[in-house]
Amino acid sequence: MRVRGPRPSTPAPGHGPPPAPSRPSTRIQSPRQWWKKDDNRGRLSSALLSLLLTVGAPATPPAAHAAFIPLEDRPALAVTSSAIRFLASPRPDIAAVQAALVEAWGALRDQYVEPTAVTGPAWEAALRGALASAAAAADTDAAWGVVEDLVGSLGDQYTRVLRPESGGSGAYAADLAGLGPSLGLQLTRQPSSSSVTVAAVVPGSPADATGVVAGQEVVAVNGVPAARVAPEDLARALAAEADLELRGDGRPTRTVHLTPALVPLHAVQHAHLAAADGARGGAAYLRIAAFNDLTPGDVAAALAALAPARPAALILDLRDNAGGAVAAAVDVAGQLLLDGGRGTSTIPPPLLALVRDGRGGEEAVPVPRPAATTPAWPPSPRLPTAVLINGGTASSSELLVGALAGGRRRDGGGGDGAGADAGALLVGEKTFGKGRTQRSIQLGGPGGGGGGDKALLLVSNRTFTTPAGEAVDGVGLRPAVACVPGSTEAAFFVSGDGGGGHDGPGGSTALAEALLGDPCVRLAAAELGVQLRVENEM
Repeated sequence: MRVRGPRPSTPAPGHGPPPAPSRPSTRIQSPRQWWKKDDNRGRLSSALLSLLLTVGAPATPPAAHAAFIPLEDRPALAVTSSAIRFLASPRPDIAAVQAALVEAWGALRDQYVEPTAVTGPAWEAALRGALASAAAAADTDAAWGVVEDLVGSLGDQYTRVLRPESGGSGAYAADLAGLGPSLGLQLTRQPSSSSVTVAAVVPGSPADATGVVAGQEVVAVNGVPAARVAPEDLARALAAEADLELRGDGRPTRTVHLTPALVPLHAVQHAHLAAADGARGGAAYLRIAAFNDLTPGDVAAALAALAPARPAALILDLRDNAGGAVAAAVDVAGQLLLDGGRGTSTIPPPLLALVRDGRGGEEAVPVPRPAATTPAWPPSPRLPTAVLINGGTASSSELLVGALAGGRRRDGGGGDGAGADAGALLVGEKTFGKGRTQRSIQLGGPGGGGGGDKALLLVSNRTFTTPAGEAVDGVGLRPAVACVPGSTEAAFFVSGDGGGGHDGPGGSTALAEALLGDPCVRLAAAELGVQLRVENEM
């Protein structure tokens, strides 16, 4: 059953997000792209860990939002005459944590999105108390706990410290790069028999090293018949040490022991969903499970594979995509909103978002030209698009959702009809509501036994709204058409190789068959004017 709600762009009176604020008359783009990985500007040197610390404070109070100030032009911090005295620990390891504490305190003061929480006497007093507590700590674990307490006092769950022993900056960088612990194989469950087979093997992965090949049947996982293993348990098994019993492909049944290693994790799947009448067209289905450095290229490859089928509509599935690399989401927005990334120099680009830094800085950020381009996409101008969303759609995903739903120009200009384009249709459930980005700052504390990974501070430094000014942070984006599936279809368990499988240029046939059982996919296609061919018609 479907339930219609007000479209995000036209909320009912008294409901939905507040009216869009007046937009500046001049679109301004920052001299540097705010979504790129930040450097460590503003870091306080560990040499500051001494008996005297000079405290900085804003030279001027934050400007009112009415004053349009580009983010990179906000007032710099000026040094004041106030000073803080504290006792440095005689233990070098704890003293190093105190150095990281000072760096974190200064970075928060300079970068945090809510400046009133990190300025003034109270914030200075918080540093004094934290430094004293760290000096008295019994070990580095307790000292890092003091750092975490200081950061946690802001009440922002996204502003946090990643300790060295948990991987710190190294683990964070690997995650954004699309590397994760995996066995390096992709499995699919056959709808007719519930048997599990190997769809693909990542070259150089643990599975590849032991001779696992695509097409083999997985008889058992850790001694349990694979047909009886729940989808979520099977997906979990692919990221942990496991024993797989395999047969088929002309080889005798055997059991292989696999230990996870860092392998590329491709989080993109695609399939072509045929139209009911069998004519050319149908719908292109694109699922992005997470955003990492591999995602833009994977999306470009998927769109190139889908283009020959000349689909009449696109269904983008961002359900349970918790975000990831902002730059990857921005690149995908460029591919989908700028005609496969080619764009045009004669028409102003659509907006990505309105971005604010809490200090009076604001930008109306246009969608940039992506690094990855797909010359054959879209197969027709203004391809109708639906985006599937739910409560697990968050952060970078919400940035992309907002751009697609309201990122096309609404000023009526251009003379090509673009001004009348209402953007993508949102189908599903309300998104999570994380409309803020984090800057990563490496701290100079101890690094995993000498020279290992450093601690990492993630600081919320920007908030964003949709191009129409609709709030995201703490609110979420509501769908125009509500849909709650009775269960989540999980025919594929991505753990390495990307794409939609290798059944043909349009993607995986097995995935396409599984998607026809998803009521939200069928509803999205129907809303876009495409009737899909259901399984008993195939």
